[in-house]
Amino acid sequence: VDLNRRWLRPSARLHPTIHAFKKLLLRTNATQPLAMFVDLHGHSRKPNVFMYGCAERGSALLAQVFPLLLSKHSPSSFHFYSCSFSVTKAKECTARVVMHRELDLLTSYTLEASFCGADLTRPPPSRLSLTGRRMPVTGRRSSVSADAALAGDGPTTSETTEHCPADTPAVDPSAAAADPAPSASAPLAPAS
Repeated sequence: VDLNRRWLRPSARLHPTIHAFKKLLLRTNATQPLAMFVDLHGHSRKPNVFMYGCAERGSALLAQVFPLLLSKHSPSSFHFYSCSFSVTKAKECTARVVMHRELDLLTSYTLEASFCGADLTRPPPSRLSLTGRRMPVTGRRSSVSADAALAGDGPTTSETTEHCPADTPAVDPSAAAADPAPSASAPLAPAS
């Protein structure tokens, strides 16, 4: 089962992690609107670090701002020209598309990091491996880009053909917002 294709109608029984996380996102968004959603993936065939976004209903330029900032801050790791912002039918049940549509969120992305390393066409023209040393730099620079964009210091704004499964009921956003917070006996994150 490709869990990334279960975001439209996750089953509490069959896809408990997706169901619970989606419910948490919907409930959180009802009280504090989310600024951005980023789903992290590893890519098995396409090189580089890049993003998939959602350019629907005239939002094409706004959806590209954050990935463009990443490419400016991390040119040796992040490749803007490998990004794609189209939404195909096969992707309509993925996390980025469902969160984009259900939360009306322009900044909903999938960040892909290749298992194959980078093959950037910008200088220096070399094949580099995304080592453990390079990945924290990309993450740190990405965080700086996001902080700058959200603070107003900058611009504001699995490759299968499986389609959306229709075998499970949808998570009702109004029910998610009304659902009480989890009890102390079932924490969402480890206690610090």
